[in-house]
Amino acid sequence: MFTFPENWSEMTAEEQQQWVIEQAKAKLESETAGLKKSRDTVLAEKKSTAELLKAFKALGKDPEELQEQLQRLDEIENSDLLKKGKVDELVNKQVAKLTAEFEAKLKAATDENETLRSTVKNRESALAKTLVEGGIQEGINNAGLVVRGGALEDVLARGSRVFRFDPESGKAIAMDGEKPLFDKAGEPLSFKAWADQLREAAPHLFDETKKSGTSSPGGGGGPTPPGTVAKGDQKAFGANLDDIAAGKVKVV
Repeated sequence: MFTFPENWSEMTAEEQQQWVIEQAKAKLESETAGLKKSRDTVLAEKKSTAELLKAFKALGKDPEELQEQLQRLDEIENSDLLKKGKVDELVNKQVAKLTAEFEAKLKAATDENETLRSTVKNRESALAKTLVEGGIQEGINNAGLVVRGGALEDVLARGSRVFRFDPESGKAIAMDGEKPLFDKAGEPLSFKAWADQLREAAPHLFDETKKSGTSSPGGGGGPTPPGTVAKGDQKAFGANLDDIAAGKVKVV
């Protein structure tokens, strides 16, 4: 909105027109001043970036050569600091540089260790699961039991809550919390003894007792296919632990 001059009525039509044009131009310049400033800033930054890139290209044709040039510049700067007697500044600079390099290497080593630790943990978990489930099925076979159709998953889950893989001994140990479990003879609870207890506690999980001499898959009734290990073949199981954990060999 314009504020007209007091002598507006005394001005000629041409003077009024010229006054309006000048006011409009002033208002337009005022409103676009910020945009022009932003444009000038962007152009200046673009020019500065282009000059910086040009300077970098002049220092070297490849990353290795550029790194050598930067190293020389750093040495020149250090020499200049020494000449000026700025020893503390030079020491602080070198300490900061070494600290940054050490922290970068430490982070890389930490990340690598975490990855390795995770891989080992996953491998141990896979081995433990395979060993425990294989032992459960072997115990069921040795007890002369037949798992009812569709109940195997439940049986394995129950057994996995009891037996825990011990990395030190390489064996599965029956535990109740932090306390080891024992059979009636005072011996560590075996898979077979546990299977007998499960038959008494949950008979609905099993069919009729197997007939004597009947073998089950993996129970030693015949040769196993290539790439597989029988559940009851502890020797073959131990010899193929790594391949079993990696999924290259299956337990049947």
